Amino acid sequence: MQPAKKHQGGNPVDQLPPETQTGANTFGCLVNGKVFIPKDSGLNPYLTCYYQYIYSPSPKRFVFQVSANHKGADGELSAISIDIDSIKKNQSETYSLEK
Repeated sequence: MQPAKKHQGGNPVDQLPPETQTGANTFGCLVNGKVFIPKDSGLNPYLTCYYQYIYSPSPKRFVFQVSANHKGADGELSAISIDIDSIKKNQSETYSLEK
């Protein structure tokens, strides 16, 4: 992971990590127009992702989660979590996340 760079007047999207489909363990997004890239958050992992079958409570279902943390130079911790519940994903399919 790379720390967020200060915005120098260009397009903030250009500061995000490149898109991949290889499991490169990268994440970045814009929050209210500001770049968010995970960075060391102490003992907690700064980036996690899982797709899991939940047996209970009912109904049984699949969940997908991406969670990212960023610890700033001032020690302030910011976090983002994207959770999708009750889905089924086939290994052979590709899903695009778009606006």
